[in-house]
Amino acid sequence: MNRRGRNFAKWRAVTKKRYEEWVSQEQGKLTRRRETCKALSIWEEAVKLFTSTKMEAKRQARREEILERLIKEEPGYEAIIDRCKTRTVNQVQSVPGVNGLDPLTEEDWKAIKPMLVDTIESLKIAFEQEDRARLIVDRMEDFHRLYDYYISHNRNVQTPAPWPQQVAKMEPFKSLIYDTPADQTLTEGDFLAHLDAMPHLIESWKEDVAGVLLGLLLESEKTGTAPADTASTKGKEKEKVPDRSILYRATSILVCQRCSILMVHPFVYTHRCRQTSSSFRPYRRGTPYSFDKADQVGVHKQASRCARAIVGALGQDPDTVTWEQLERDNQRVECVRCRAKANPKSRKKCNRLVMNWRSAVRLELSVVWKH
Repeated sequence: MNRRGRNFAKWRAVTKKRYEEWVSQEQGKLTRRRETCKALSIWEEAVKLFTSTKMEAKRQARREEILERLIKEEPGYEAIIDRCKTRTVNQVQSVPGVNGLDPLTEEDWKAIKPMLVDTIESLKIAFEQEDRARLIVDRMEDFHRLYDYYISHNRNVQTPAPWPQQVAKMEPFKSLIYDTPADQTLTEGDFLAHLDAMPHLIESWKEDVAGVLLGLLLESEKTGTAPADTASTKGKEKEKVPDRSILYRATSILVCQRCSILMVHPFVYTHRCRQTSSSFRPYRRGTPYSFDKADQVGVHKQASRCARAIVGALGQDPDTVTWEQLERDNQRVECVRCRAKANPKSRKKCNRLVMNWRSAVRLELSVVWKH
């Protein structure tokens, strides 16, 4: 190796050594800087935690002082505050001025107390509602077992029969469930003592619902909007006497105003839409479990008119024939408007639709709705 080469190698070795020393020094500086930053970060978090803990301790001391003073001035609130401490504290925290950091002063107390009293009163109402809801639910469970027992031993009244909640709002069970003091414990024997009243209550419920439906049908005939045929009754002014047989006529078709399902009597009794349990609030006295209102069910005008025409086509009297009789006779009608696809083995190109009276009513309604 020549002289120049040896000098270059020597210079390179010295340069590499200096470079490694410089890298080592810089890495040491970086390590110290990182350790310092980490220590400062830990210190900062500790300061934040200490400050937060200190502030929360001050707020908690202020809240406890406020609640203690409230209990001292209003002893009746102690049971409400102690019933659910966490829930009470959460509600109290929403009152302006409660979460302050400064010690409670007389001026602060005068400003906070009215709002605090309103908050505790709202909690009191909420607790009372929850207690009543729990009480009614427990009593309804006992009554439900009694009702199931009665229905299981009297299958003849099972369908149609009212829902247990509907019977529960009738006397004597209404007073037993809703009006008995909360501190008085009811047993199954208390409900069993009124078992003899069950047949009368079920019949009374049926009579009430039948009265509502009969009123709808009679009102519909008076206004000329449903089953009655004005052409056939023209010139015959006769005072109508309420007759329960109207309910069973094939032309007395009812409709649920909620789901638009067509029904005949007595299936309307147990239609599920007549139960509005989602609106039930058991803690409200007098709130019924179900809502048997006239505006839930109505007379379907078009279906009743269609049924009247179809019954006439069957050779029956629309004013007297019942849907049960039509079901027993099982007669068929033929639609002269519609055509069905022909059977491949049939000589005819198309066949007329043949159906029972129920299907005929639905078909006529579909034609009316299209037009």
